[in-house]
Amino acid sequence: MKRALYLVLFLATAATLLASPVRPSTELGLWSEGTQLRGANLWQRRVYPELDGLDFLGPGPFGPPIAMEDFVALAAHGANWVQLSVPGLFTEQEPYQPDWAAVDNLDTLIAMADAAGLFVTITFRTGPGRSEFSILRDEAGVWFDQSYLEERVWTDPQARDAWAAMWEFTARRYREQKAVIGYDLMCEPNASDIVQEWDPHAFQARYAGSGYDWSSWYPKLALAIRRVDQETPILIQPDGYASPEWASILAPPPVSACVLAVHPYDPHAYTHQSKTEAWFRKRVYPGRFDADDDGKPEQVDALWIASMLGQAQAAAQAMGIPVCANEYGVMRWQPGAAAYLSDMLECFEDYGWNHALWEWKPAYKGYDEVNAFDFTRAAELDRLMRASWLQNRYRP
Repeated sequence: MKRALYLVLFLATAATLLASPVRPSTELGLWSEGTQLRGANLWQRRVYPELDGLDFLGPGPFGPPIAMEDFVALAAHGANWVQLSVPGLFTEQEPYQPDWAAVDNLDTLIAMADAAGLFVTITFRTGPGRSEFSILRDEAGVWFDQSYLEERVWTDPQARDAWAAMWEFTARRYREQKAVIGYDLMCEPNASDIVQEWDPHAFQARYAGSGYDWSSWYPKLALAIRRVDQETPILIQPDGYASPEWASILAPPPVSACVLAVHPYDPHAYTHQSKTEAWFRKRVYPGRFDADDDGKPEQVDALWIASMLGQAQAAAQAMGIPVCANEYGVMRWQPGAAAYLSDMLECFEDYGWNHALWEWKPAYKGYDEVNAFDFTRAAELDRLMRASWLQNRYRP
């Protein structure tokens, strides 16, 4: 019954698009000609039975399981873009080589997204010398052992060369896929966290040219892609977990058709408040609180958001490339969450950015307990996102 409902909703959405104008003539036009793409992230990681048990993320090797109905439901909600935030196609450990289970998995995800009428961007969370746990490194010793933390890509030139080989392999495989409109080089580069330097300019002064300097070696990945695919846009995130603030030190790309991609979860102290925090209900949006951990309160409102996002806008303009927010969001229970999300969406549209929310929840029941960012469980947030996504005009 649910699948039939999703199909009806999707067909109704698709019918409204039949009379829509012709999409931009180039893939880059989808990124550079105002807001054209509005959607969400679908996430997977490798399954570790010793950590995850038998049901939480499914039987593996990647989870949570994502089915055709998940893509159809996303399209029926009005989205025209899915960011596949997934493990890379090469092994994390030496010898660095294609992981054919990951390849088969991504092949299937892209085919389903295309069939549902969704544009696709691919972002790799893992790859040679980098595990999923690096993005979660502050939880090491809490629910996973330090031994799972693989981060040698920042110190091992061979691992970095293998990332370039992985992207050349990926671009060669998917360059003819019309639904694939972006390669996102790495999900949330985070050398800044590894070396514990949170000021971008201080970081640059100390680490420029080293393996920790993402700007010094991401160009190799872009050049590897362009050896086999000259057209598909390349999305580049700055360090600092793709913070807009860190865009100011990102080196300009050495190839054409690139996009600056940021993850503006700011202020993190607000968007990620736990219900059990002593501060909960004191950090309210809009409101006055310490938003950047400098010990001083700021007025956090639409002007604050415009200024925060403006850091990425200014950096991109200096490089002559467009910007997107391919991850953003707020835990659904935050006080003022609807006002915050509304102001973020309005600013994205004003700046002409494409935007992909974190996250779209798959229907798989074992993963149901992880739902802090599931906007469909909050009626006001759900109405906001539907209204935003129904502005979409183009599909593959």
